[in-house]
Amino acid sequence: MKAKLLLLAGGCTLALAAPAAAAPGHCFTASGQPIGPVYDTERPNTQFITWVQARGGECRALRADDVTLYRGQPDDYPTEFRRTQIQERPLDTAPGAPRSAPEAPLPPGGTLTWQGDPLVVRRLIVTHYQSTVPNLTVTDTGRVVTLQPGGAWRIYETVYPDGSRRQVAVQMRPDQQYVLMERVDADRWSEVIELEQ
Repeated sequence: MKAKLLLLAGGCTLALAAPAAAAPGHCFTASGQPIGPVYDTERPNTQFITWVQARGGECRALRADDVTLYRGQPDDYPTEFRRTQIQERPLDTAPGAPRSAPEAPLPPGGTLTWQGDPLVVRRLIVTHYQSTVPNLTVTDTGRVVTLQPGGAWRIYETVYPDGSRRQVAVQMRPDQQYVLMERVDADRWSEVIELEQ
């Protein structure tokens, strides 16, 4: 009898100590329409949640009766979220990284605008290097700078399998063609390379 009681107490202790499964969550527009994919509430896409909330929507954990309702929703983020216009004033100093290039001074109150889809650009960079460097990691730094060829360029960091790093700059031309330049050294960038879509 004591053994059964001890076994039952041990089982209850393990059940209480086990982590609970994360609840699925979903975002809704200001009018209550579901938007974006169902997500794990323990690992939410905070950038998307912030985007939804800035437009008057909300993101919340789904109730048991909601889960089956929203499970068949599209798994993709809305086009408005993926295709963003990023406007930012260049930083006077870039924390943790050297400046990409000397920047032309902006007029007082001026902004630097980069147009494009960061997710598409990341895929294009990986595809561009895939034949020579199959295990390349690409990170979007979010920095936008003005470089010598003109216009706004978004800076990405590529990490090679041996741990070495290189910065690349990407720009979308008016004809929707993305072009890339590799950083050669502190003051120079490579020739412009067209990325195949």
